[in-house]
Amino acid sequence: MNRIFLGCALSLIVGLGFSQPSSAADSSGPAITYRKVFKSSVPEFVEIKVRENTDAATFEIRQLDEDPGTATFAVSAPLRAKIFALAG
Repeated sequence: MNRIFLGCALSLIVGLGFSQPSSAADSSGPAITYRKVFKSSVPEFVEIKVRENTDAATFEIRQLDEDPGTATFAVSAPLRAKIFALAG
């Protein structure tokens, strides 16, 4: 399941580019977070967070010794519904 979600999410990031979501990120409400930390791999750290109540999602892909920082991308309501349905 993790590999499928990561593959889909990374495809979205690549396919959509770094487009700005149409609504501001809301820190409340349910969220699905995929996080991979695997020292000595490339990349060592991957985190993708999709919130149920906003089209603003975030991702961070980096080496552990790099400065942290997230970027945003948009996830449509139908895709969010599918992600949360699969997770349920």
